[in-house]
Amino acid sequence: METLLFAPTSTPSLPSHAPWTLHRYPNGEIEVRLETHVEGKRCYIESPANPQNSTLFELLALSDTLKKEGAISCVALIPFLHYSRHDHPVKDRSLLTKLMGKVLQSSGIDEVITIDLHSKDDQTLFPIPIRSIDPAPHFAQAIIDHNLTVDQIVSPDEGGKKRCQRLAKALDKELITLSKKRENGVIHTEVPSTLKKSLLIYDDILDTGGTLLSSLEKLTAGGATEFVLCITHPQLSGDRWKEIWNYPIKALICTNSLPLPEPRDERFIQIDIPLLD
Repeated sequence: METLLFAPTSTPSLPSHAPWTLHRYPNGEIEVRLETHVEGKRCYIESPANPQNSTLFELLALSDTLKKEGAISCVALIPFLHYSRHDHPVKDRSLLTKLMGKVLQSSGIDEVITIDLHSKDDQTLFPIPIRSIDPAPHFAQAIIDHNLTVDQIVSPDEGGKKRCQRLAKALDKELITLSKKRENGVIHTEVPSTLKKSLLIYDDILDTGGTLLSSLEKLTAGGATEFVLCITHPQLSGDRWKEIWNYPIKALICTNSLPLPEPRDERFIQIDIPLLD
């Protein structure tokens, strides 16, 4: 089956991309205009993470148009799946992970490919398949390539333990898991007695930095002297996360699922993880 790859309007189109345009009317409304025949073809749509709401609607409009014109299937390539942390039902609050799945399905998306899906609950709430690419082998290779040495892998909470187990296995390192609770912010309550000096903390999202900063504080108090950070999605909201540089950070390795702010600290190492083979 012939395949076509569609790029978002926010990035330069390459020769490998199928041609299309997004027309914007003076009143702010948009219209998708295809410039290639799609009937009977399998279509992949790249969708950047930011800004999340406008790029989401662009994705919905494009996939709906592709299906209207006869595309056999549409697969969304979304490196960072926004609203994936909105996956716990709470009375009187929206459940936006489930809504995301519904609107993607209704627009004609048959499958989503992403990096390091936040939790298994996301897949349960989605009515369409989500294929999650494990970044652990890529992080392990980056650590080797940059000659970084660590003694232990640290999961900042129980929820990230399985993610960290994969990286610990790839690097043949011991894994420790911190205990975390939320009480006027994030608080880590215990540090294992087996704590070593050089640590690698691995988490899927660095947003405002509460979890990571609490981890760094507790581990430093426990005797750790240097850190490597592996973060799948560098969301980096606000300014508080920048306090991580007050600790002895050797490197912060992240994927290219989200753009990094400029100018960036020289300790950032950004790795590319392709969503298609």
